[in-house]
Amino acid sequence: MVESLFYTVPDMCKLLNISRATLDRMCLDKEIPGRKKWRGKILFHKSSIHHWINSNAIESGGVKDEAI
Repeated sequence: MVESLFYTVPDMCKLLNISRATLDRMCLDKEIPGRKKWRGKILFHKSSIHHWINSNAIESGGVKDEAI
């Protein structure tokens, strides 16, 4: 099986531990990079999300999560 290059909306909610409403608001506010719409589905490019998470963790003094 080939690993997907994208996260789905449920994947993102679980990864960030946020609700769908919060994810929608963050997308409207353009806080999350890598959002694409494909065949009616909202997808998030994994490498953009990993970079964004790691950048935010460093800026906030958090620890990078190598397991992502």
